Amino acid sequence: MLHDIKKILTLAFGIILIGIGAFLFLTRFSEETPGISTNQSVSSNIQEIIRKEDTPVSAEQKPTQSQSEQARTTRFVIVGSASEASFTINEVLRGTPFTVVGKTHEVGGNVDVDFSNPSQTKIGAISINAQAFRTDSANRDGAIKSFILHSEDAGKESVTFTPSTITGLPKAFAAGIPLNLTIAGNLTIAGVTKQVVFNAFNVFVSPESLTGDAQSTIKRSDYGLSIPNIPFVANVSDELTIALRLEAQAGK
Repeated sequence: MLHDIKKILTLAFGIILIGIGAFLFLTRFSEETPGISTNQSVSSNIQEIIRKEDTPVSAEQKPTQSQSEQARTTRFVIVGSASEASFTINEVLRGTPFTVVGKTHEVGGNVDVDFSNPSQTKIGAISINAQAFRTDSANRDGAIKSFILHSEDAGKESVTFTPSTITGLPKAFAAGIPLNLTIAGNLTIAGVTKQVVFNAFNVFVSPESLTGDAQSTIKRSDYGLSIPNIPFVANVSDELTIALRLEAQAGK
């Protein structure tokens, strides 16, 4: 009987030790590796999505100001075949007053039109081939090319007008309504540069094309343009008029 009681107590004591050991093991595991509930997992995923949406866009992803400006500006390219540059000067030829007119279609340049803010419209340098002027006489053409404009010399191949300011631009461009503008800038002839003003008129601007006329009166003496001594030519005027008739197409 006593022997049986000892067995029962020993068995009970063993069960108690096993229970205590299991409790300690589970408690330690729970502390070292806390469980994550389904609700906690969903909450963490939502917070991660919010963080990603709130992340600011980098500078590369945002459009720059220059890109925005380019988007609203249209470049018009001068079409030489539809444009013309000319000069007009008076002289006495064989005792009779005569007006010399020289013309060329070899004109180039760009105009950047800002339709959203016309005051920001820019005219690039307008270049004219100084070797290409044609008058009523081949002999005169040769004299202008070689002895007056010296266009065969380096740096003197072109007559160039580089605009700096445009006055008279409207608040908004309207197709079919002509503009009168005053365009100031630097005019270079035979390597000499002077400030001049061109008066532009009948300027028409549309999304597809730009056309207009402009002219300026200058003194050839300001540019050192000497007239060769020819017996039957006299009293060549110091003043001459330069005229431009331009047509430009968008994106051409």
